[in-house]
Amino acid sequence: MPSQAVVLALAASIYPPAVAAVIALGRGEDVRARVFAFVLASWLVTYAVGALILYALVELGATGSHHLTPGAWVDVALGVLLLALALRLRLGRGSPIAAMLGQVRARRHAHVAPGSESVPASDPPSGSESEPTSDPPSGPDLASEPDGDAAGHESKIERYLHSRRLAFVLGVILYVLPSPIYIGAVKSIADANLSTGGELAALVVAVAIMLWMVELPMLMLLTVPARAASTLEAINLWFARHGRALAILAAVAVGVYLIAKGLARLA
Repeated sequence: MPSQAVVLALAASIYPPAVAAVIALGRGEDVRARVFAFVLASWLVTYAVGALILYALVELGATGSHHLTPGAWVDVALGVLLLALALRLRLGRGSPIAAMLGQVRARRHAHVAPGSESVPASDPPSGSESEPTSDPPSGPDLASEPDGDAAGHESKIERYLHSRRLAFVLGVILYVLPSPIYIGAVKSIADANLSTGGELAALVVAVAIMLWMVELPMLMLLTVPARAASTLEAINLWFARHGRALAILAAVAVGVYLIAKGLARLA
């Protein structure tokens, strides 16, 4: 397993919307099955996408020491994409799914303990008709229905959280589009000139590292659900405050590294 792939997989693991999704799934009935379905979907789609990227890189001749120029340009392109992503995050354009999950959590909290705590300013209060400012996500139309009203109607995203099948779909939606950092991790595996079996085994390790932010909460919810709820809520609150800055830092650091690496190989 290339050490560079390990570092990039750790950087790619910083994905606050996935943490918010696990916490939202960890409430109500049938928690274990829904959380497991979500993490299983995340695993399967991330591994499948990584395997496709590996195949594409090999077919395009953009891997290994014998193909320096195509591989170097891939590194530069990924670095530029990461700097663009950091700029997008800096301008406040976060994930619309994360915004909707935040609204769901706020409404559920208000329903469980009405008036006991104030709802964070970043999440609209229960019954709010406000919409996320960013464009709706691709894939299934999660934002096509209102967030709910005073009568207690559920939004489509909440129905995704109540069903094992739809929790599986949510895992696919969140991870079907690979981040540039994950693509960089896969490319590091491809550049290591391993056998096909070695590449696929290294990809298993990379995916396990990348998804630790959903794997660990899943294990907590499966083993100690009572204690996990409060712990995960505190962790998610920390990510709500610092997750964007952490993601920007990771994107800039990895972006600059990949651009420098690519330009050094082109020189």
